[in-house]
Amino acid sequence: NTIELFDIKTYGNKLLNKSKLTAKEKKVIKMYFGLYNDKQYTLKEIGKACNVCHETARKIKDTGIKKIKTYNRIGDY
Repeated sequence: NTIELFDIKTYGNKLLNKSKLTAKEKKVIKMYFGLYNDKQYTLKEIGKACNVCHETARKIKDTGIKKIKTYNRIGDY
């Protein structure tokens, strides 16, 4: 459903904007989960766009997700 997808994207972007992520972490997470250009990118594609290898892109993604989980648990959202 288009409305549900819009709600998910809106919530995801709000969460990313309120969390304490670096610009690169935000970009990687947006690309990975399809919040960037409505397309989900592979880690290889993300790495190429960010000038890092796919393994570094994975680590950036994992670090960002961990920060979001911690941020959400604290109740700042």
